[in-house]
Amino acid sequence: MNNMKRVLLLISLLMLFFTIYLTMDTYALFESNKNYDVSSDIAKFVIKVNGSEAKTEEFVVDSIAYYENEYVIDNKIAPLVDGYFDIVVDAEDVEVSLRYDIEFDFSSLSIPGLVISSITELGGNTLVLTDKDTYSGVITLADMDSSTVNTVRVSISWQNDEANNEVDSSWGMVADKVISIPVNVKLTQYLGEELPVYVE
Repeated sequence: MNNMKRVLLLISLLMLFFTIYLTMDTYALFESNKNYDVSSDIAKFVIKVNGSEAKTEEFVVDSIAYYENEYVIDNKIAPLVDGYFDIVVDAEDVEVSLRYDIEFDFSSLSIPGLVISSITELGGNTLVLTDKDTYSGVITLADMDSSTVNTVRVSISWQNDEANNEVDSSWGMVADKVISIPVNVKLTQYLGEELPVYVE
């Protein structure tokens, strides 16, 4: 009987030590998980549009660069004058593929003959018309480097039409008349989806 008590005592002690060992091991694992830094696993997604950091950027373009014309004073718009403005998407601090959708509101271009002559990406990136007056592009992760900047140039042309002389003159007589174009830039992670082509 004495031997039986010793065996039971020995088994109880072994079970106690085993339980303490499991508890300490679990606590150590818990502590190591508590101090684990997961921030390094999160991809960067910081984009600048025209110098401002944003994921959705709404602004009004009211500064347009005009090409020189010998019949018109510098930096003024008039028939036969062309100009442009740029939307710059800076993805230098991004670690995922990026999609940008740029929506223009051209409703303020109410002058007859004033047209958008082209919308292009200066770096050779493909722009897709994905909705009415909305142009979309993709910057893949493979294309990104420390100086990834995509510039979308919107070119404007005031085409001369003798039938519009009266309207053109009345618009030109307003001092410091400014063309304003609201723009909305939406920036999202690109997940490989096909960009839909808008058909009017």
